Amino acid sequence: MPPVMSCLMIEKLPANQLPRPTGRMKTALIVGRIAFLVGFLSLLQPTTTAAFSSSSPANIAREALAMAITSSASSEFGPPEPPVAIFSDVDGTLVHYPEGNDKSFLLDNIGKAITIGKNNKILQLPASATGLQGVISSQTLAKCQEIRNSGSKLVLVSGMRTSTLLKRLPFLPLSDAYCNEGGGRIFYRVPLSKDVPKEDWPSFVVHPEVYDGATEEDLQPFALQEDMAWRQQMEQSDAAGTDGYIGVELPPQESSGDNNDPIRHVPLSDRVGALWDYAQDLSSQGFILDTNGYATCFRVNRKQQITPESKDSFERLLAGSVTCPPGISTSTNLGCVDFYPEDSGKNNCCRYLANKFSNGGDPDALSKRCVCLCDDDNDSEMALACHHAFIPGVGSASMKRLIQKYPAQFSRTGEDRQTIAEGLVATEHALELVLERATDCGSRDMEVEECVLRIDDARNALKEY
Repeated sequence: MPPVMSCLMIEKLPANQLPRPTGRMKTALIVGRIAFLVGFLSLLQPTTTAAFSSSSPANIAREALAMAITSSASSEFGPPEPPVAIFSDVDGTLVHYPEGNDKSFLLDNIGKAITIGKNNKILQLPASATGLQGVISSQTLAKCQEIRNSGSKLVLVSGMRTSTLLKRLPFLPLSDAYCNEGGGRIFYRVPLSKDVPKEDWPSFVVHPEVYDGATEEDLQPFALQEDMAWRQQMEQSDAAGTDGYIGVELPPQESSGDNNDPIRHVPLSDRVGALWDYAQDLSSQGFILDTNGYATCFRVNRKQQITPESKDSFERLLAGSVTCPPGISTSTNLGCVDFYPEDSGKNNCCRYLANKFSNGGDPDALSKRCVCLCDDDNDSEMALACHHAFIPGVGSASMKRLIQKYPAQFSRTGEDRQTIAEGLVATEHALELVLERATDCGSRDMEVEECVLRIDDARNALKEY
C-alpha cells in the first residue's frame, strides 16, 4: 500500500492511526473563554491558530469591538443565538480530490468500501465535466446534518455548472439551499412526503446515497425548486440574459421532441446579454471559452488555451490585468478564470440568502450571524463578508496571504498540501468547530474573536490582491 495512503484502507482502519489536526484551536477557544471572565485585557488574546500583528486592521477592529462590548451590557450583535446560516464551498472544502498515489489507490478500489477510521465510509462522487472525481466522508455528511439540526441553515455555494450539481446531489450534504455557477443560480431542497404517491412526484428526484450514521430522515428523497426572484435578476439584459438557461433547466433535459434529439443549447454567438457580449469579445481575441452547462457565467481554463498568444493572454486574465466591462465581475477558481454578472458572485448570493433566512430580513445578517467554510481565491470575498471563516485547507497563495493579513477572521484546521485522509479529517474538524459555534452560542468572547470585518471592508481588502 502506498505510504501516503496509510490512513485509507479497505473496510476499517484503527482509530489510533488516524491523522489528527492540531488541538491548539480548541485549547485556544477554552483559554479565550476563561480570559473573557478575567477582564477586558484578556479579550485581546488571539484564539485562532495563527498569530496576528497588533497593528493589523483586524486587531484594531477587534480592540474596538472588545471595548464596545465590555462598556455596555448590550452590543450591536444583540442576544446570543445560533448562526442564521453556514455557507460552505464544496470543492477543496467538503469534497477533496486525490492526487498521485491517493488517486491510484481510489481508482484501484472503485466500488469497494473504503473507510477512514471506524464507521466513516468514504463516498466517491461522479466525475465532473472536466474529469475531476472527488471524495467526501460519512462524518462530513453527518456533521453537516448535525449543524442543520441545531437550527442553522446550511447552504452549499459552488462554481460548478448545473449539470454537475445535479449529478452530485445524492453525494452532497443535505442543505437548505444549493447555489452553483458561483452564486448565479439558487435552488432550494423540497422534501418529498411518503404520503404522496410516487407517480405524483416531479420528474427530477434526488435519492441521497447511504453513508455511515445516516438516519431514515437523512435519506429522504427530495426535489429542487429554483429561486425565481434571484433568477430574474440574472436574466436582465445587462446581466446574463435568458439564452444560457436553455438546455439547463429543471428537470434535466436530455432530449427534445419525439426523435430523442439532444437538447440544443443556444450557441455563444447567438446569446444576448452583457455577459455573453463580453464572452464573444474574448472569443474573438482567440480565447477558448467554456460555456457548456452554464446559464449565468462562463469559464476560461488554462488547459484549454492552445495557442502561445492565448496562453500568454490567459496569464494576464489570471493576474487581473484585463479590466472587465461595466456590469461584469470575475474571480479565479481551481486555476481557471470565471466571469459573471456583478450582481452574482458568492458574496452577493450569500448576502441575499442571509437576508432571506434571517427573521425580519436583517440586512447585516451575513456579517453578524453567518459563518462560512472555504479554501480558494473565489471564496475570499465571501470569507471576509461573513462573521468568521473556517479553512480546512488553503487552496491558493492569495488565500494564504489573506489569512495572514486578517488572522482573527479565520480558523484554519488544515495545511496547504494534504493527503486525502488529512484533508477529510481537516474538514471534519472544521465542521466540529462550526457545530460548537452553533450549539454553544452563549459565549460573548466568541463574538469578539470572530467578528472583525464588515461587509463594507471586504471589497476594499480584496482589491489589494
